[in-house]
Amino acid sequence: MLDIQIEKAHADRGAVPELCRMLLEQPIIIIGSWADAEGTHLRIQDFKLQGESFIPFFSDKNQFWGQLGASPFFDKGLEIDCRLVIPMLHGDELLILNPGSTAPVQLRKMDFEPFLYPLASNADGPRIDTNEHE
Repeated sequence: MLDIQIEKAHADRGAVPELCRMLLEQPIIIIGSWADAEGTHLRIQDFKLQGESFIPFFSDKNQFWGQLGASPFFDKGLEIDCRLVIPMLHGDELLILNPGSTAPVQLRKMDFEPFLYPLASNADGPRIDTNEHE
C-alpha cells in the first residue's frame, strides 16, 4: 500500500498529504546516529544536490539496503518512528524519500504538519479567536 502511495506522490504532488499521513504511522530509516548515550540528541546526515542540502530517508529496510548497500553509509542506517523525527526538524530542510529509487519524493516538514498537529489545521475543530481592536 505504501509503495503505491509513494509512486502516486512521485507523479502527483496532490498525493503527498496521504503519503505523509501513512509515513507518520510507521518507522523510517535515516542516515544518522545518536549523539549521546541517553538517546536524546540525534545527528542526521545531510547531502548536497545541485547546491541544496537535503536529508535522505527511506520508507523501509529494503529501500535503504537497495540504495545504500555498497556506500560508506550502509552501516549508518537508523530505524526510527517517523512521528519522532519530523517534529525535531527546523522546518526548512528538504527531505527526499527513497532518493536513489525510480520514484523519489521531495518533502518538507510542512507537508507532515497537518497530521502532526491536527487541531491546528482542522477547520471544524477548536479555534482560538483573537480580539482585534480597531
